Amino acid sequence: MQITYIGTKAQKADNVAGTKLVWTPGQSHEVADLVVCAKLLKHPDVWAIDDSAEREAAARQQAEAEQAERDRAKAEQEAAEAAAEQAARDEEARLKAEAEAKAEQEAAEREKAQQEQADEPAELTVDEVREALKARGIKFHPNTGEAKLRAMLQEA
Repeated sequence: MQITYIGTKAQKADNVAGTKLVWTPGQSHEVADLVVCAKLLKHPDVWAIDDSAEREAAARQQAEAEQAERDRAKAEQEAAEAAAEQAARDEEARLKAEAEAKAEQEAAEREKAQQEQADEPAELTVDEVREALKARGIKFHPNTGEAKLRAMLQEA
């Protein structure tokens, strides 16, 4: 056990337990015999237990625990930030996919409308309607009326 001299003299020799140790103020000596320690510590205004090593160990342990807590908190923060960034990327990808799907749908609708407009027999003359039906292999009587021919072309 470490015993420290806390007295006021410039130097103190052990005159209590017979160890022949000499201290200066604040100096510590290792005293292994517990009986000798007890004799010295009966004079609390002269000697005290030097627990600085224990205090240092406790302080070191406390510092390590605080660092571990800071590291844990930092890791949690980084994980939360990474999760938020991933969520933002996922949302951006979802919105992009939605926009692409909508653009594709609109393009398909425009193409369909253009196709329907191109197939619209109203803009064709009767002779053009007859040629279109013949080109598609649809047979009709030569005396078939214009309305019926246009209806046949629309059905085709």
